[in-house]
Amino acid sequence: MFGFVLPDKSELKFKEYDTYKGLYCGLCKETGKNFGPVARMSLSYDFVFFLMLIMALKGEKPSVEAGRCPVNPLKKTPVAQTNDIAKYTSAIEVLLTYHKICDNIADEKHFKKFFAQILRLLFLPAYKKAKKYHPDEDGRIISSIKELKALEQAKSDNLDMCAETFSLMLADLARPMLEGDSLRIATEILREIGRFVYILDSYADILEDNKKGNYNPLFFRFALSNEETIYAFVIRMRDEVGFTLDQSLFSASRAFELMEKNPLTPIIANIIFLGLPSVQKKKLFG
Repeated sequence: MFGFVLPDKSELKFKEYDTYKGLYCGLCKETGKNFGPVARMSLSYDFVFFLMLIMALKGEKPSVEAGRCPVNPLKKTPVAQTNDIAKYTSAIEVLLTYHKICDNIADEKHFKKFFAQILRLLFLPAYKKAKKYHPDEDGRIISSIKELKALEQAKSDNLDMCAETFSLMLADLARPMLEGDSLRIATEILREIGRFVYILDSYADILEDNKKGNYNPLFFRFALSNEETIYAFVIRMRDEVGFTLDQSLFSASRAFELMEKNPLTPIIANIIFLGLPSVQKKKLFG
């Protein structure tokens, strides 16, 4: 995932902020414990959302205590106590990050390619361990990446199909932890937010992809021509991209309304109703 799934921190209550920060630090600690210090680099706010969503749907309440961070050991910080969901989430973040690094190796050139190759070697022990415990999830990720690569190689103009392939991969990763109505709610929320992230990331990468000659589904969906400047193209399609993103957030919000109340649901609501729209506005309009 891409670090887009953020709360609007200014609208969180103090206790909610401490809980969120505690889950972030707790997940970082869990990742390091299970897969080594290098694996901590895989942590992003997106995985904290995944952790919170699963916990809330399972009716679990986070236990947050004062702890210390290796980066700043002299200052105490909120740290959530570990659980099976955090352990599973830490493995998923390692699997996804490793395959993202491999994808970067294929796409990058020169120094960035060399750096990605070094990073892959550093991540390899953590990946092997995560794959050992979760081979089915690793297989789903690999299968989805192959589907995306096939669409990329075909220069597909089907933005929905590209986004759906990515978003269904994320939704499927919740399957081992949930069942019944909880799984259906998680699937819908993760599917729509995954779609949102994929499309917004494609929009955010337009200038760089154009410069490097990389595939971007928006180039083909909105028919970038040689006569049109890339800046005119960005402005031309911005409103339609924004409308598509709004649809995904609306669908995610409808699924969220089906969740039972939990200490984590106000934070999840903040992300869906405030945080994601704020990130969308920033990426679309600068």
